[in-house]
Amino acid sequence: MTKVVKVGLVLMFLHPLSSFSQLSQVAVPYSVTYKLAPISEFNELPSFDHSKLISEDKDLIIKGIKSNRFAEMISVAFNPYNSGVWAKTSGGKVWRLGIRSANANSLYTVLEHFKLNAGVNLFVYNPDGSDFAGAFTSINNSESNVFAIAPIQGDVLILELNVPLEVNNFGQFDLTEVYHAYRDISSNTKLKSGPNTSNACEVDINCADGNAWKNEARAVCRIIANKYYFTGTLINSVDTTKLPYLLTAHHTNMGTVSSATSAIFDFVYEKYFCGSTEAKVKKTLSGSTLIATTNNRLDFSLLKLNVFPPRNYRPYLAGWNISANAPQSAVCIHHPMGDAKKISIEQHALTTSSAGFGYDDNSHWRINDWETGTTEGGSSGSAIFNASRQIVGTLTGGPDVTCEISGDDYAKFSLSWNKYSAPANQLKSWLDPKNTGVNSLNGYDPYGYIEATTDTSWNILKTESTELSTGTLSWGYLSGQNSSHYSLFAEKFFAPVEVKVSGIAVNVAKAYGLMGSNITFQVWKGNGYPSSEIYSLKYYIKNLQKNAINYIDFDSVLNLSGQFYVGYQVNYASSDTFAVFNAETRGVGGKSTLYIYNGTWNNASELADYSLNTSLAIALISSNGIGVDTSVSELPKYNGRLKIFPNPCIGETSVIFEGDLIDQPKCFNLLGQEIPIIVEPINDGLKLILPNYASGMHFIKINTTIDSYTGRFMVIKKDKI
Repeated sequence: MTKVVKVGLVLMFLHPLSSFSQLSQVAVPYSVTYKLAPISEFNELPSFDHSKLISEDKDLIIKGIKSNRFAEMISVAFNPYNSGVWAKTSGGKVWRLGIRSANANSLYTVLEHFKLNAGVNLFVYNPDGSDFAGAFTSINNSESNVFAIAPIQGDVLILELNVPLEVNNFGQFDLTEVYHAYRDISSNTKLKSGPNTSNACEVDINCADGNAWKNEARAVCRIIANKYYFTGTLINSVDTTKLPYLLTAHHTNMGTVSSATSAIFDFVYEKYFCGSTEAKVKKTLSGSTLIATTNNRLDFSLLKLNVFPPRNYRPYLAGWNISANAPQSAVCIHHPMGDAKKISIEQHALTTSSAGFGYDDNSHWRINDWETGTTEGGSSGSAIFNASRQIVGTLTGGPDVTCEISGDDYAKFSLSWNKYSAPANQLKSWLDPKNTGVNSLNGYDPYGYIEATTDTSWNILKTESTELSTGTLSWGYLSGQNSSHYSLFAEKFFAPVEVKVSGIAVNVAKAYGLMGSNITFQVWKGNGYPSSEIYSLKYYIKNLQKNAINYIDFDSVLNLSGQFYVGYQVNYASSDTFAVFNAETRGVGGKSTLYIYNGTWNNASELADYSLNTSLAIALISSNGIGVDTSVSELPKYNGRLKIFPNPCIGETSVIFEGDLIDQPKCFNLLGQEIPIIVEPINDGLKLILPNYASGMHFIKINTTIDSYTGRFMVIKKDKI
């Protein structure tokens, strides 16, 4: 039973707290486009005693189960016919439903009878727009008619359905399950879930220990199903028709049809690099079919994903070995505590064990003592690999709760293969459907792109600094939102031989966007300027990290040669900000490879607002390097200059800087005397109010968590102009 309550929430769209990329279309909700008033009535759902649930979880850990519960389920029955509110806009109809479960750290949802008609968009977001998912469309329909949506931060959730004028019927769906997360998936606090929550001895997959296991790591995903986080692995089959089979454990509740159909699979959830505090944007898929399991006799479940992971998910189908001989060493790649991907290494021979929990005797391999890393709750279902990089088992559990205690039991792949004869109780019928009799199979890259040969090529030398240029603009940036309203930018490349381009690296300086705000990355052919588009990819601004290199994987590999251009079109509202770093000004006669659209394409050196010789901080990720300096693995650091505009100014000016203020800014005149200052916060900086300042040069000093800045600005009185 739910009740409707009115809450005083204001629909504001702020910088995102977290982000993921579920298989969806980039779009802007009608509520934003048509500036609809925020909804005020929310259906109140039950809440939970978090401390009680966490205490129960501790009991499970003591028993040795390596699952990681993080949520409790609430049964509901909402749909656009019996709840929510409808509104009309000039573009079509809008339905919105608000729900709240007090004190939840996040909420995720399961929709049944899900079948959207073409043209209809569904969004899910929290009231301030800091976390959202969608647009979900008819491409998300499946045979099961079940669709699960990954967690959204906060204890309030809004579903929004957009039905264009030309569509008579939106289709059908029922919201049947809401999951109240009592663990904070965005926190770095222990006994919670998500980034940076696993044990200190865990090793990121992108550290040195993981270098030899890059392909296998691409097969591993984090799974959310029935209140739990755990781990699964894409697995290869003998059949030449490659299928999206995924291996995990039975005890994670993946031995039931309902769990499989409502599961969420997070790919590419790993740190940018070893030691990074930030993780890549997750690539998420929803739903699967249960293919085989043994109802608690052997701890495995074989699933088939509803869709094959797209190329930009960088999937890999792991190999396997059915030998009953004990592996002499082993590696596990997993998501402990729901954290970003980790690697654990055992350098000694495994032994046969009985894990208990009702599973067959002697059906497990025992890890006695990890030399590198460990496993934790959330690692359940992860595969263990032999020295030949082939799966030989799946994790059930063990006593590991700290880095000091070792020992894990993995269900033997050799027994899961065909100990039980029914196809629904074995792996063999599915992974070797033609009964070829093979005993082992290597891994397989379904898209055939050899990641090991890639190079990242910039047109900016390691000896150059990067900056965020403003030229003579009244406001804004050379490479983003600006007073001249330029919104289309491109960087020129030349390949003397054909190269295979799988994506780009973009050194993003500013990234702040409303819900739905996006940019379109583009590739053009052309001789003297970009002329014909050959590829485009829309991307939400919220999925980009500012002041960082972002890697954008294309959904297909482009074969390019000769002269071509790579860039982006910004599609944002006036309150958004997006900009990319550029090379430091190279002076008169310096090389310039940045192009800007001003009715026609112009080099940055040719535009009066800029007149700069520079390059845009965009790089190609290709099978052989082609830039000015192919040895550049990362760009020079931003030179940290304070941006003040307008300058000269009358009465007020704006200051842009990196980091958060740690004390009050100070202003001085030419004599070094401190002058009182009035400031107002703006996006990425401050507005300085200067009503009584004398004409002449002034200085400002700002201390932030990033750096200490000093800048100067000229004040001109109105009677002087």
